[in-house]
Amino acid sequence: MIRRGLLALLFLLLVLPVRVGAQEEPVRILSERMENRFPVELLFHIEAESQVADITRIKLYYRMRGSESETQVPLEFTRGRRVEASYRWHTEYQTVPPGTPILYRWEIRDAAGNVLKTEERIFYYDDVRFEWQTRSDESLAVFWYVGGEEFGEALYEKARWSLTTLEEGLGAQLDFPIRIVVYGSEDDFRSAFPRMNEWIGGRAFPEMGLTVQTIVPGDYGYLAQVIPHEIAHLLFFQLTDNPYVYPPSWLNEGLAVYSESPSNPYYDRLVAKAAAEGTLLPMEFIVGGFPADYERALLAYAQSYSLVKFLIEQYGEEKLGEYLQAYKNAGIRFDEKEAFREVYGISFDEFLEAWRGSVGLRGTPRVPTAVPTRTPGMPGSPLPTQVPGATPQGGRGLEMPCLGFGVAMLPALLWWWRKGGSRGAAV
Repeated sequence: MIRRGLLALLFLLLVLPVRVGAQEEPVRILSERMENRFPVELLFHIEAESQVADITRIKLYYRMRGSESETQVPLEFTRGRRVEASYRWHTEYQTVPPGTPILYRWEIRDAAGNVLKTEERIFYYDDVRFEWQTRSDESLAVFWYVGGEEFGEALYEKARWSLTTLEEGLGAQLDFPIRIVVYGSEDDFRSAFPRMNEWIGGRAFPEMGLTVQTIVPGDYGYLAQVIPHEIAHLLFFQLTDNPYVYPPSWLNEGLAVYSESPSNPYYDRLVAKAAAEGTLLPMEFIVGGFPADYERALLAYAQSYSLVKFLIEQYGEEKLGEYLQAYKNAGIRFDEKEAFREVYGISFDEFLEAWRGSVGLRGTPRVPTAVPTRTPGMPGSPLPTQVPGATPQGGRGLEMPCLGFGVAMLPALLWWWRKGGSRGAAV
């Protein structure tokens, strides 16, 4: 009986296939590489092979992080078991900033119907014209090429402190890492954007987690302002990103200005003066767009800062984090005022009335004669910093108007000029 059972087992071993190892995929990639010629073009190269039939199609899919659309490109090549193909992306014809995260994947098919689909890969389209230095951790990377280690350390430490402070205060964290690219001169910065025809000193690309700035080494005062401001914008986007709703500009800009410093005496005086004169801007002026003229735009920033400061002082940063999260989780029928009530326990109108009282205003501000004409970039759009009066030689010529505050307003005017005043969500 035992002998008969052993014979049966031997028979099964002889006739049944035995899997001794993982089967090799019929279609495979032998090599792939990227050829970076920033800012003109980016080349994709691939070499692939099929074990069973000629390769008949290679398709490349790519997009910039944050883009809602994906480009599909069928590559041209000569059919065969082993093929090479390339694709040239002319980046100079569109805005592709230095440090852009490029997400791409391949689809390869052979004549036998075998298909290889790769996972999405990431390539950072860096400006290879400069020898960059970098300091990074798991959620933050800073790039610079002039100023040495001391300057780079100052950039990183300010960015790290700003991000940690915001995350801990709001009870939030990033969905993907932040990258800060710093040029040492305006000419170098402009050379990275061939299609740019504005005199600006920086651009933020929140949907990419990227900001590109001009900071001259040694200008630690400007560094201490612009880095926290940019970090706040990038984090704000990730905390509120939602295809159905856009948070109000005053909340975005107010948090960015507050992040520079919780105390801003100049803005406090500007808001108090406007309250005393009855010239505070109605909320509709700072929800979806900021005024185009200088004085009202400056007041829009000041009011936004004042609103966020009051919100934090009265209810804490953690509550603000909950409110921002409400935008992230919102559906198509999102009610902002109802969300505000659920988080803070009072209506938004009650909050506004309390804020107006805190700055010395009673009643509703009278409506100015002009309406906003500039709308800040919505998520997915770069946020430029215009530099009024900048010269092609990189000079910082600006005729500073006197608004009645004399020397006391010079720091604010300098900040306005350097960060740009004509966009509500400017960097």
